[in-house]
Amino acid sequence: MVSASIFGGKVRYGIMFLYLFLLPHKTYSQYQPQPCFSSSCGKISNITHPFRLKADPDHCGDSRYELDCVNNVTVLKLFGGEYFVESINYNNYTIRVVDPNIQPNNCSSLPRFILSPYNFTHYHSYDVNYMYKVRLNSMNAADYENSDLSKPVIYMKCTSPPSKVVDRYYADTASCVDQYTYVIVGDPPFGILEPQCRVKRITLTSFWGPTTTSRDPSTTSNNTIGNVSYIDIHKALDYGFEISWLQAYCSCGDLLDQCHLMEPAGEIQCDYTIGKTGSPLLQILNEKDYFEYYVELI
Repeated sequence: MVSASIFGGKVRYGIMFLYLFLLPHKTYSQYQPQPCFSSSCGKISNITHPFRLKADPDHCGDSRYELDCVNNVTVLKLFGGEYFVESINYNNYTIRVVDPNIQPNNCSSLPRFILSPYNFTHYHSYDVNYMYKVRLNSMNAADYENSDLSKPVIYMKCTSPPSKVVDRYYADTASCVDQYTYVIVGDPPFGILEPQCRVKRITLTSFWGPTTTSRDPSTTSNNTIGNVSYIDIHKALDYGFEISWLQAYCSCGDLLDQCHLMEPAGEIQCDYTIGKTGSPLLQILNEKDYFEYYVELI
């Protein structure tokens, strides 16, 4: 009897000891954050920091760069619109998206959402422009240049055809849209704008690659593309447009100190930069009064 009682007590104490020993470890593991693995959705197979999917753990990625996975398509919400994600480039801090209304084999399909470069003027999560620094010679001299990642695509409704002086900048959409709609690609100077035309919608494309300009504000560049067919423009819309998360991802601190990429190494550095510049038309299009006076909103 005594032996059995002593043996039984040892078992009970042994079980209690193991329970107390294991309990803290089990409780601690419940509060450990889950590891953050890269996510995937459809064709986008490497969604990682700073990006995150809506279904990812809360501590993974940056909430400013949350993407959604809808019917196996990666979606970016931007200024009230929802764009399909085509690619993410973690080397140059860009993401390429396309308007969901653009159909590759249907040139009559038009962009659903209105978007211009000046939407990004006071928006710090994404930008259509970023600064990079390039080596100019073997003496390690360097200079700064702006890269406009995307060009505006401007739909104009004209009561009569543009004049012969500027018609090379106006792509005729008669075979796809209608005989009154023309499209300009780029930042048009006022000299090529016709009084009988009104802006109907604006979107973006990066099909023709970045436009490089000097950071010197006295330097102007007309990057308007001429003699391009609307079929090619529609292909450009199907390619989509790139935006950068470089400025929001850097840690320069002061708003006047912006990041730039040091090429070709791709290293991020801080630098004092001059404010954004652009064509007079797109600057005015950013003003509400001009929309009320000149732009026929749809």
